[in-house]
Amino acid sequence: MNGIMIDCCRLIERHGYYFDLIGFMAEWGMDTLQLHFCDDHGLAVRLPGFEDLAMPNAFDVGEIQRLISHAAERGIEIIPEVETFGHTSFITSSGKYRHLLGGEDASSNFNVIDPLNPETLKLVESLIKATALLFPCEYLHIGCDEVGLESYCDGKGLEPAAVWADYVNKVIGLVFDHGKTAMMWADHPVKDDKIARLLRKDAVMVHWEYETNATAEPVRKLLSDGFSRIIVGPSLNCWRIRFLPDKSALTNTNLLAAMTQIPGVEGMINTIWCPWRYLQNAMYYGIAWSAEAFRNGGMPDIEVSNGKFALKVFKSEDNGLLEFLNLFPEFQFPHDAAKLLFENNISISEETREFIAYNLSHARTAIGLVDKRLEVSNREILDAMILAVKGVWLCSCKVAMKLGDMHKDGSLEQSEYTELLDRAIVEFSAEWDRTRFADDPLKHSAVSPSGREEKSSSTIMTMLAAL
Repeated sequence: MNGIMIDCCRLIERHGYYFDLIGFMAEWGMDTLQLHFCDDHGLAVRLPGFEDLAMPNAFDVGEIQRLISHAAERGIEIIPEVETFGHTSFITSSGKYRHLLGGEDASSNFNVIDPLNPETLKLVESLIKATALLFPCEYLHIGCDEVGLESYCDGKGLEPAAVWADYVNKVIGLVFDHGKTAMMWADHPVKDDKIARLLRKDAVMVHWEYETNATAEPVRKLLSDGFSRIIVGPSLNCWRIRFLPDKSALTNTNLLAAMTQIPGVEGMINTIWCPWRYLQNAMYYGIAWSAEAFRNGGMPDIEVSNGKFALKVFKSEDNGLLEFLNLFPEFQFPHDAAKLLFENNISISEETREFIAYNLSHARTAIGLVDKRLEVSNREILDAMILAVKGVWLCSCKVAMKLGDMHKDGSLEQSEYTELLDRAIVEFSAEWDRTRFADDPLKHSAVSPSGREEKSSSTIMTMLAAL
């Protein structure tokens, strides 16, 4: 498998985007789209029998069938992912299923559905059956990451690993009963040897690892534990990344792409989480990079890859464009810097300080390389990439103000900063409305549908408002 996972349930894009995305993936030789259509926020598909759990603007059945056909015509298989254990407050926040909450807080990132209630398996089987009937794909992904089971088991005097494995084994069995091969996230069997021993070995394990120092040790552990089918999952956008697929995402991608050379690893699905943190069209660069990294079994040559991107996407070999592409992933605005926008007593790392200094020093130059006079194909992608750099620059200026570092090269005078910010807010808002539903509450609010405050994640629009 050579593909990506798109997180359409935390923020759903205008539906045409997913058709365009599949076309782009096909152009870069990808063959798999994992559709993360189910999470705490709700269902992004009006799954038959569960229409009341669907989020606003969700796909209807006919649209999904058209998307599946569109993908198949281009050699891409869509793997559905339905959460069945953790990340299930889309179920337990609903009045009629509230009694299935395995604990007290449905809004937690690490919530859990009650694995011992007989109603849970009946409900989960219905979800699996509805998903299996709608998606013709051989695989069905059951989630099972980040399950907060400890307090549930402590209150009942139970061993979490045994409860976890027993329940997940039953869910895997349900998937096979409905004619599909089960896939699941591998974080729990990687971290817990007892779970690894007890878990049945016929599911495809998806090992996700988003850091820049990732090693193959967890993959080799899964293989030694008896799991013979493994997919690796890096991330182009996760909790620590904002605005664009930055250098840390590309480094992480390279490391996991190299792991696809290990016997037993059947491919790579690069994850793109929480679309509220980035501009839609700025991510195409990372998707293309992922395809090239997979094809090369590791790190592609950046100048060769950027040259290919310039020709395939923009139909241009302009020197300024190529230089901009070389600079683009260097603009990094990590999690601790984002938190500092909202809080004053946040300590940021020396590495983040270096990123801020780099952003201040190079943003103006990068933006100047590709002005409006440059004629390219797919100008909307280039404009989104430029706008993403502008967002990093403005947020970095604010961090520098808070740190007392506005004397650094590339910082803006207050009047210029205010003028640029006002213009950027208008541009970001217009780009959001063009590519997303303008009435989505996540455009202006960092509160999830469950009521949980999301400021530590922060949407791009709430970040700009904080400036």
